[in-house]
Amino acid sequence: MYNFNKILYVALACVALVAVGTSASNYVLFQQYSDHQCASGNVIYGAYTRVGLCDSKAILSCNGTKVVLADYEAADCSGTPINTSTFNQNECQTGVTFQCVDNVAVPAGNLATSTFTEAACGGSAATTKYFKSNWCFGGSLISCNATAETVQYFNNTDCSGLAEDPILF
Repeated sequence: MYNFNKILYVALACVALVAVGTSASNYVLFQQYSDHQCASGNVIYGAYTRVGLCDSKAILSCNGTKVVLADYEAADCSGTPINTSTFNQNECQTGVTFQCVDNVAVPAGNLATSTFTEAACGGSAATTKYFKSNWCFGGSLISCNATAETVQYFNNTDCSGLAEDPILF
């Protein structure tokens, strides 16, 4: 199964709102909430992935009101999927939702990073991932103000106690 949280991007950018892509671009938006009921306003992580893009041995697609996740053995997603999962759009499933959207729009107050498949960051983003600022992610606390981003690393997963020396960006 595709692990949406396995990589914590350190090269983050502070954003108020990011809009990339055109109406011809289609993305799957995965959102993780701080609770299992997917309460509005409690999104702590989001990932936009271009439909049909092979990312971490998986391809996401939209089929009517469903999002389809196909897992592959090969890194380039060649061959036949080894597993296929189907999700109803906007249905809360133990704290996560999937939705098909036309454009990327990062909510205000989040930190985001985008990857591109074209040289010099050309074209629309292949993926855009965002994190809630000032929220603990498995031992890392990322914060942002008007002038800098700060990443603090802790020796535990709940960000308690003293952090190592913070990294400023």
